[in-house]
Amino acid sequence: MVGVKRDIIWGDWNRQHLTERGSERGFTLEDVEAVLRGDASEVVPIRARDFFLGMVRGRRLTVVAMTSDTEVYPLTAFWADEARWRALRERHRPQP
Repeated sequence: MVGVKRDIIWGDWNRQHLTERGSERGFTLEDVEAVLRGDASEVVPIRARDFFLGMVRGRRLTVVAMTSDTEVYPLTAFWADEARWRALRERHRPQP
């Protein structure tokens, strides 16, 4: 999957939320952007959100965002262990 080529929209709310969450959990806004733009990232659409799965510094970071044709608005992010990562990917796998 190719990372998004859309504009990443940072507003006061999402910048503050992700900065606070990242400081608690050990990721940065740059890590979030790396997942959103990463050529190796996968996008898993679940309901009205897209889950971007990408590797940052050897760890699995998941970024949840709302997207349009031209923009992506990051909402939250979290590290995912192998089981959670696999479960997210399985939800997106096409059924035979």
